[in-house]
Amino acid sequence: MKKILFALGLTSLITSVSHGATIYDQDGTSLSIGGFVEARMQFNQAPNAINIENNQFSTVNNSISNANDDSRFRVSFNGKSVIKDDLYAIGSSEIEFVGKGIHQVRKIYAGIGGDFGTLTYGKQFGALGAISNFTDIMPNNGDTAANRITTANRVANTLKYQKNLDQLSLITTYHGKQSTVDTVGQGFAGSLVYNPIDAGVSLGLGYAYERDNVNPYKVNDGVQRLNSYNTMAGLSYNTDNLYLGLLGSAGKHLTTGYYLGDQTLGLTNLDDTVFGPGFSSPNIIVNGNPTPLTNVDIGSAKYWGAEAAIAYSIEKWTLQAVYNYGQYLDFNDNNSNGGYLKKVTTLTQKNNPTYANNADFALKYNFNAHFLSYIEYQNDFLKKNEQYYQGNNVWIGGKYSF
Repeated sequence: MKKILFALGLTSLITSVSHGATIYDQDGTSLSIGGFVEARMQFNQAPNAINIENNQFSTVNNSISNANDDSRFRVSFNGKSVIKDDLYAIGSSEIEFVGKGIHQVRKIYAGIGGDFGTLTYGKQFGALGAISNFTDIMPNNGDTAANRITTANRVANTLKYQKNLDQLSLITTYHGKQSTVDTVGQGFAGSLVYNPIDAGVSLGLGYAYERDNVNPYKVNDGVQRLNSYNTMAGLSYNTDNLYLGLLGSAGKHLTTGYYLGDQTLGLTNLDDTVFGPGFSSPNIIVNGNPTPLTNVDIGSAKYWGAEAAIAYSIEKWTLQAVYNYGQYLDFNDNNSNGGYLKKVTTLTQKNNPTYANNADFALKYNFNAHFLSYIEYQNDFLKKNEQYYQGNNVWIGGKYSF
């Protein structure tokens, strides 16, 4: 039991709801509410522009002394109603607010459950999240090398089946194609996590595949669709005070060349974050002249990534650290590359650019079961003129969970 509680404590900084309270429970129907308020400040050194001069990439950087208020409030509602002895209905929603209002609807789904497991539909967590959680333990920065495709991530229009046994957890998902202008097409994902009783070890394996719709965007050679896929494996070891996690990921991912690459873009939901309402391009500087981007070349490339996580707890203190490394492969050998990727390989003379190379350290203090504080530092080992350079960051925060 202590091992289970310690593992839950490690992820309390990143999970959507660490606590919860039942506000209604009558006649087989219950409703609970939970969430957190997190006051946090980010000192960010990420680049705010990209220069392309004399066949070289360079960046214009913010000073890490710049302080940004990144506070948030997240609330979740979970309902359950008994239909008959072996069948019940469930519904769940989770919304995050920031200073300017609603930031995002993180999940909203409903379905049925019973001895057979649960079957739900809506916006919900994908199957590979159960594997990437092995190393995604940090308060803010994490999971940067796993490179999950959209079908395996948290996404709408998803049908999900989940079954938990004593030692085995099974998750399968299917994501439906919505329209011709929706980048993400049909896809499926599945994962298995095995937990030997009292061994302190967990093993995870998952796979995801999707057919991406790219015909509305500029793609070389008239490509209409691209295939993306993930294969992911995880291993963790957990004692009363020590946690170790390892993750390996390999597959093929959508890529584009806008503002230091697809990590900054958030291509897992490209229509919302790039081409959707309110879209505005950051500064692209070509030979000294600010040049707004009006079109994006989309392609795909193979990749691999690895992550390692460690956490150690002493009384109310917890020290956490994660290292992430990932690399794209065979840019020039992929016939479906967008024009930008080919330009990147020409300018950088790297056919296999590194897309993640960073280390993250956090120290947290639990005042009680509901309030904690933390400080986190993320160091990017990439050079400032590399395509996927994200800069260094410091976060200071206090989090009240209810």
